[in-house]
Amino acid sequence: SQMQAITPAQVGQMGSQQIRALSTTQIAAMTTDEVVALAPRHLAAMTTAQMAAMTTEQIQALDATTEIPELLATQLSKFTNDRVSAFTSAQIAALSGDQMKAFTVAQIPALKGSEAADPYENQIAAISADALATMTGAQIAAMSASQIGSLTGDGQIAALTGAQIYALKDTGING
Repeated sequence: SQMQAITPAQVGQMGSQQIRALSTTQIAAMTTDEVVALAPRHLAAMTTAQMAAMTTEQIQALDATTEIPELLATQLSKFTNDRVSAFTSAQIAALSGDQMKAFTVAQIPALKGSEAADPYENQIAAISADALATMTGAQIAAMSASQIGSLTGDGQIAALTGAQIYALKDTGING
């Protein structure tokens, strides 16, 4: 395809409408270097289907500082669980409250906690206290006991709302 001949620098120069016109197959075929070359405006222009077509390697290539904040809630809610678990802890830490709240109850169990093989990939501990406070009780209730036990980040426990703490009763954690 023509995409195979395009360099990462050329991807970075594409217009948002050009990115939006790419097929899901073309998105999935992009190299990680091409994904890194995407500008934040490109990510915001992508459809939910295009975003869902990204591979785990492509998701891990997204810059936590410049690209992750541009992901739309509608895009995040379309990721499969293997894509959700592919986020690095730095990327999870960069998610806003609205972005965190966009994860579906079915996606929450995919977040890695203290059981992650690499302690730097503990996604649960990386959730900012502000983002954690915006999560719904249903999202908190969808967490496993292991995930709840991974809430060790700065101010996470203190950030839990009354409704969230009440939701913990369904996880087998009792106060």
